[in-house]
Amino acid sequence: MAIAKCWDNGYSWLLVQDHAEQCAISVRLLSVLRLNEDTPVVVLICKPIYPTPGPTGIINATPLGQTLLLKLLSINKKLLPPTYAPQRESTEQKFHVSFLLPFGPLGYEDIGKLNKDTGCVLCGRKTASRCRQCQSVSYCGADCQKADWPDHKHACRTLKGGTWRTLPFLTVLPGREGMFATRINRFSQASDMRPNAMPEDPNVAPSNTHGDHLFLVKILIEAMTRDHLVIYDRQGSIMVYFVKGKNPGLFDEMEREMRGPREGMVG
Repeated sequence: MAIAKCWDNGYSWLLVQDHAEQCAISVRLLSVLRLNEDTPVVVLICKPIYPTPGPTGIINATPLGQTLLLKLLSINKKLLPPTYAPQRESTEQKFHVSFLLPFGPLGYEDIGKLNKDTGCVLCGRKTASRCRQCQSVSYCGADCQKADWPDHKHACRTLKGGTWRTLPFLTVLPGREGMFATRINRFSQASDMRPNAMPEDPNVAPSNTHGDHLFLVKILIEAMTRDHLVIYDRQGSIMVYFVKGKNPGLFDEMEREMRGPREGMVG
């Protein structure tokens, strides 16, 4: 919306930068086309730069926001025909051609796809290796890994000392077979408020969309009855339940781990 507003205000050059003016994306808007009656297409060229003053429209965006914008432009760039070659200025030879479409808030599945490889945990550049001890963070090289160690070591040593457990799970909670359900969160839109049928067989495992790659899950305990855990990945492709009655000892162990050490707590 901010880019479209700059076009409406007559700006062809834009600068997307953070408030500290440490990083920015230089953008020149080429044209706005009509995909259909309701959807404009903003065609542009862009390049990450260091901010410089000039007669441009200014759009404030965090470094993470700029990274997501560049990711989106990189995805869209591949959809342009190879014959499309807009005229460039002499200083724009290294600029990339892409386009933007209007979009609403992203759901968990889309966020998960965009964050599948977030880059080096310290600088965001392309990753070359993971931490050997815990496998939970990635780095571009040894320099960033050494620099991050003071902050990472506590979590790393905690994960290294973990114990593997085999977890029995269900895809549908007992008593809810055949019911309809939908997930609603702050990213949901009106079009998402439609029921999705539960699997016919509650013991069928969800499809593996991650292959052999490591992935993180979030574990929540049901607040009212405290008799089951909800486990799901960031893109919503896996959502399963661990019912306490299946293995009470393991359930209590996991609940204690989730609570964490209670020494020194006040309340």
